[in-house]
Amino acid sequence: MEAVMTRKSVLGKNVLRNEKGLTLLELLAVIVILGIIAAIAIPSIGGIIKNSKDKAHYANAQLIIDSTRLYTTNTSPMKTETVPISDLVSQGYLDVKPTDPDSKAQYDDATSVSVNYDDATGKYDYTITLVSSSAKTLGTWKEDDLKSGKAAAINRK
Repeated sequence: MEAVMTRKSVLGKNVLRNEKGLTLLELLAVIVILGIIAAIAIPSIGGIIKNSKDKAHYANAQLIIDSTRLYTTNTSPMKTETVPISDLVSQGYLDVKPTDPDSKAQYDDATSVSVNYDDATGKYDYTITLVSSSAKTLGTWKEDDLKSGKAAAINRK
């Protein structure tokens, strides 16, 4: 910013006043800098939003698996069983179906958890298939992969 000294006549006397302002060149430089910052920030924000939606899907999947664990503990244990999300809601293990963060609608009834009992280890394995409200399969993940952060990417195609 450059100061410009001008002479003004105040009540008949010449007085020097210090007027400050931006030149056109300085204003253009500021606009260019803001444009560069926006060009860098906008794609970054898009990536942050996508990552947060992915994490919301994984958290919803873990919630459904945890509800299925309660369901299988309270019902007669089976060696292999597929538990649809509608059973978890109707029997009170989930209050409502979780909301798909992409569409803001509840997951489809085709969302289910496969429960497999391993005789060798004496443990249950849980695998979830998450289906969007538009009946598109978002992914199938094992519980261990969800917990370790190694779950495959969400299928948005």
